[in-house]
Amino acid sequence: MTAPEYVAKMELSAERESAVIALAKKFEDKCFLPAFGDLREFCQIYDIPEPASKSRASAIPRVFKFLATMEIDELQRIMDNGMFSGPARLGPIADAIRYHSPRRQPQKPIRKTTAY
Repeated sequence: MTAPEYVAKMELSAERESAVIALAKKFEDKCFLPAFGDLREFCQIYDIPEPASKSRASAIPRVFKFLATMEIDELQRIMDNGMFSGPARLGPIADAIRYHSPRRQPQKPIRKTTAY
């Protein structure tokens, strides 16, 4: 069962339901808890027992039951701040470092000298 399907079967208030469904969609798109490591961190922070199985799908009931109990403003903060959305995109930072490295700077050509 997908996260949105699981949440659709839950009995939630309209306001809470919209926030939890939004997170469920982000979960399916791997924009929220994209890897098991992110799930593990989420469980540790909120003191939720970690799922025995190392799959994201196995954690859906546990995570979304917990999310359904959270305050709506906390759910909104998770969405607005992109919390638990995986590692930052490091490509642009790596490129900036690579191109500003002294070894990458254009250097003066080395003149060959002849030995007599």
